[in-house]
Amino acid sequence: MKTILVVDDSPTVVKMISDTLQFRGFKVIEAGNGFEALAKIDENEIDLVIVDLVMPIMNGLELIRSIRGKERHKSTPIILQTAQSQGDIQQEAEVAGATGCIVKPFEPGQLVSSVKKLLAH
Repeated sequence: MKTILVVDDSPTVVKMISDTLQFRGFKVIEAGNGFEALAKIDENEIDLVIVDLVMPIMNGLELIRSIRGKERHKSTPIILQTAQSQGDIQQEAEVAGATGCIVKPFEPGQLVSSVKKLLAH
């Protein structure tokens, strides 16, 4: 069973993503901010991370850079979720180390498809 870390400061979004992924057979670990996520990524075996862009304390790009700074997560797939669809954000996300981006709002099937595709590599 693959383990996915979902990081978002919105409990509603976290619940929607968690429910969607758990229904498809994934184990989900939740974090409400970047610092909590960094602690959980050190305590657990994580196969993929889904990160919100806009969060207080540490934004998604800062979190992605921090995750990439950890030797064991240099190649862990990371999906950045954002409500901003401009190409600049996606380019910044790639430079920070994101493997992919998904624009909110998204369909649950779109999320599951992206997750499965990234975990297949």
